[in-house]
Amino acid sequence: MIEAVTDTVLATPLNMALSWVLLWFAFQYMWGPTITMLAQTGIMFIFAVSRKVYLRLYFEKKYANNVSIK
Repeated sequence: MIEAVTDTVLATPLNMALSWVLLWFAFQYMWGPTITMLAQTGIMFIFAVSRKVYLRLYFEKKYANNVSIK
């Protein structure tokens, strides 16, 4: 549960900032809706997967340290 909440708390501001930047580029370069959607989906997918991997590794290490101490 803590891992899911932490992931969501980290993801919300990151996704808001990333979305803003991508939409800024879309308006600056006059991208159409399809290109904008593909760019946002692709880049957010990469960020989400990498964030989840690093967060999972962090929590696995944390849980392993807690189990070995007891």
